Amino acid sequence: MVRSDDLAGRAYPPTRPYRVTREAVEAFAAALGDADPAYPALAPPTFNAVLAARAWQGLFDDPEVGCSLSRTIHTDQAFTFIRPIRPGDELEARLAVERARERASSLWLTLRVDIATTAGEPVCLARATLVHSAGTAAARAGSRDAAATAPAAASSPGTGRGAGPAPGWRPEPGAVLPGLTLAVTQPQVRQYALASGDDNPIHVSDAAARALGLPGAVAHGLLTMGLALRVVTQAGVDVADVRTWRARFVRPLPVPPDGVALHLAGRVTDVSGGEATVAVDAGYDAAGEVRIGVLAGAVATVAVHAGRADR
Repeated sequence: MVRSDDLAGRAYPPTRPYRVTREAVEAFAAALGDADPAYPALAPPTFNAVLAARAWQGLFDDPEVGCSLSRTIHTDQAFTFIRPIRPGDELEARLAVERARERASSLWLTLRVDIATTAGEPVCLARATLVHSAGTAAARAGSRDAAATAPAAASSPGTGRGAGPAPGWRPEPGAVLPGLTLAVTQPQVRQYALASGDDNPIHVSDAAARALGLPGAVAHGLLTMGLALRVVTQAGVDVADVRTWRARFVRPLPVPPDGVALHLAGRVTDVSGGEATVAVDAGYDAAGEVRIGVLAGAVATVAVHAGRADR
């Protein structure tokens, strides 16, 4: 295996061109349970995960690195959206290792993926931290410093759509978005694995998850992130207006055979420079009705259009 000092700065060739189809967008939106009317003319913002996963494969296929997908944990993700993805786009992604460090038996990698059209038009910048472990440390390390109990979301159980869109998107600091509760099921996790191309077995196999110290199969961090963004877009925000979306995956979202309810809440924390900043809480209820947070530092920025209070 190559030394971590030699990994930093390593860049990989662009992925093979990927042509976005209407069917692929529909499948991805369906995996999120998202019926936003913008789809499939536009792809959900986190559809960029499809391209990121293709780029990460270059790392897993690199014999000098020696990383295995089944022993890798995704601990954080940040997207900067430059323009929406549309059916008909032909895209490629370039992977670079920005930082590599060893901690105990784990290799921590900070990755950058630049997604663009084959004609060179930038589409998205995706940064992530992946932890590859020879033992079970990786499953715990992602939540060691930031895990916390999340505040309860104002939710509408059982509907999958919360209280519905706000009567108008009025981004004022302190404004609370309608809460949302979503049922996450094992078939949905498998559906997302197919739609995203992320087939890490820890999401569909209890045995693979337990080998990394997890309690059982867990939802993809990027599935959780895609679901959590719905509390923003269903408050009346156009998906094309989402500029950035980032989060740390501080605890896995376990998905037992009977599913789990994911509770979401959002609050506008700032409006300046033509953008609104929205903080998002995501969690599930454990035994004793304790709300367990699965994301930390989950923040979206959204374009605010002058003269349009309902955007």
